[in-house]
Amino acid sequence: MPPRRFFSNSAWSVAGSAIYAVCQWAMVAILAKAGSTAVVGQFAMGLAVAAPVFLFANLQIRALQTTDIAEEHSFGEYLGLRLLTSGAALLIVTGFVFVAGYDAALRRVIVAVALAKAFEAVSDVFHGDLQRRERMDSVARYVIGKGVLSVAAIGLAFRLTGSVEIAVMAMAAVFAGVLLLGEARFALAPARPVWNRAAFGRLCVTALPLGFVMMMISVTANMPRYFVEGSLGAKSLGIFAALSYLGIAATTVVNAVGLAATPRLARLFLAEDRAAFPRVLLRSCLLSTVPGIAGVILLAAGGGPLLRVLYGPAYAARVDVAIWVMAAASITCAACVLGYGLTAARCFRQQVPLFIGVAGVAAMASATLIPRYGLAGAAAGQIVTALAQLAGSAIILLFAVRRSASAQVYGAASGNTEQTAAGLAA
Repeated sequence: MPPRRFFSNSAWSVAGSAIYAVCQWAMVAILAKAGSTAVVGQFAMGLAVAAPVFLFANLQIRALQTTDIAEEHSFGEYLGLRLLTSGAALLIVTGFVFVAGYDAALRRVIVAVALAKAFEAVSDVFHGDLQRRERMDSVARYVIGKGVLSVAAIGLAFRLTGSVEIAVMAMAAVFAGVLLLGEARFALAPARPVWNRAAFGRLCVTALPLGFVMMMISVTANMPRYFVEGSLGAKSLGIFAALSYLGIAATTVVNAVGLAATPRLARLFLAEDRAAFPRVLLRSCLLSTVPGIAGVILLAAGGGPLLRVLYGPAYAARVDVAIWVMAAASITCAACVLGYGLTAARCFRQQVPLFIGVAGVAAMASATLIPRYGLAGAAAGQIVTALAQLAGSAIILLFAVRRSASAQVYGAASGNTEQTAAGLAA
């Protein structure tokens, strides 16, 4: 099958991400409307515990896989490593919930979420192979189908049983079905794992920093949830988590902007015109804040009725928190664009201390503000964290641009010296 054209691939990628994001929000909305705030809180806590572990275990293998144009590693090796890391992540999450002191119901929800994440992680390797072959249309179809079927499964299972853990198990069953009956069955490469310890070692060494950065990003994003659940309980976490999902639309847009801008930013950074790189980056940052700002305006003008329709009366009473959450999302979007700038400038190692520091800021802000100000403090902590990420990313990029410019000047001066010496010798 011939690869799709670039713009077609981009359109499929954006469409798949956008629809899947809407489906994720719909799952929370169904639980909020049909259940209670405590039910939403349990689901949110399940994601908050499982997601960082699996993001680290995934090691961003897909990023290596999609750029492996020379096919240094076979698809089977990528699949084998992902099966091992996903199995290990599932065991770690399961073991953690039994020593962390969670109640039995929450333990079951967390383990069910982890099982769904394990199937999703294996699917990601098949998507990586399709992406490397420039078949984003196929990836988008799988993602859209998985999202729509998951919404239907969660909604039906919860209405029939009233159990959030059974609803999440239904979602895991959908992920398993799409994987086994679709992605693995119709894979373009042989869907068989290859157990090559030497290849696994090389891949882990290369991908470990990327996996650590993604884990820290997830821990930072979930930090307020940990403190809300610990200080205010599952009901308050349910309200905060549902309101936080309003920022999904904004982050979906910024990811589309960032993915589209990264190749151009990389070319500009390597070009002689250094002024264009920060100019395009600043323009992208400003553009990325528009959805969040629009959300703030919309919620300020009529947030109560809107939240009542989307979630219910308990959520409509916290319009103030929703506004602060959208303000935080706007700043986070700008920080994410700078993150794409860091990637374009190939500042990979610098991101490790950056996100360790940002996670520390998130922890301190949450620990200080949530016990004192409740959910408003959680949203304020998100703003403080986003500002820290924005400032840290900007500082690293500033030094990267200056260092690159200095190297360029030094190179030009060295070239002139060599030309002068050659002239004198002649």
